[in-house]
Amino acid sequence: MDLDRRIRTVGYWYRIQAGKDASNKPIVLGHESAGIITKVGSKVTTLKVGDRVAMEPGKYCLRCEFCKAGSYSQCQNVKCAAAEGVDGTLHAYYSLPADVCYKLPDSMSLEEGALPGRGIDLVIDCSGAPVCIQTGIFLAKRRGTYVQVGAGTPNVLVPMITVFVKELRIKGSLRYGPGCYGPGCYGMTIDLVHQGRVQLKPLITHRFPFNQADLAFKTTKDGVGPDGKLAIKTIIPRTLPGVV
Repeated sequence: MDLDRRIRTVGYWYRIQAGKDASNKPIVLGHESAGIITKVGSKVTTLKVGDRVAMEPGKYCLRCEFCKAGSYSQCQNVKCAAAEGVDGTLHAYYSLPADVCYKLPDSMSLEEGALPGRGIDLVIDCSGAPVCIQTGIFLAKRRGTYVQVGAGTPNVLVPMITVFVKELRIKGSLRYGPGCYGPGCYGMTIDLVHQGRVQLKPLITHRFPFNQADLAFKTTKDGVGPDGKLAIKTIIPRTLPGVV
């Protein structure tokens, strides 16, 4: 049950590395994305042409023990956008299974749709930056929970004595499956944004047109834009001819 989506907004990585997996070959970038459905398969009943959706940028095998158990984020056969030689979403159209697309409410923009991720009893780090990981562990309350979502360098210095003294619970959350919240993060996050309980717009600090992609990559790499402002999330709004 695949469908095609016209990609309108894309998030991307500058360095092609996810955990221990790295690639030196040319590859189309683009990971978390949001777009407008332009075509659906004959068996798709949950979505229709024209729907605005956020997507999980991966195609899972649905046959391995993890997929069958509902923990598809651990699928070892996954074809993930912009990873391990698989082209990403930074082009006009992208096809993927309907069950990893999530319809956006009218109150939610496509840019926000490209950002759904994960949520001081609970600390969640979505950056993968060592200083943020360390700060998160320091911020967690005693017997609190720390969840690592962002992928950074393979090895990070962790203040283990703080983990020990506070008796913290540390969890990893890979990709978009059950992770730390049970049935999956996309639907829950979209609902939280719709309710106004999570604000994503402040995270979008820079926008660049497609023909300035090099500048967008540089901004992401440097962590600061040409305006001198700190770069948190850089977006490329992909507008096609004749599309408003």
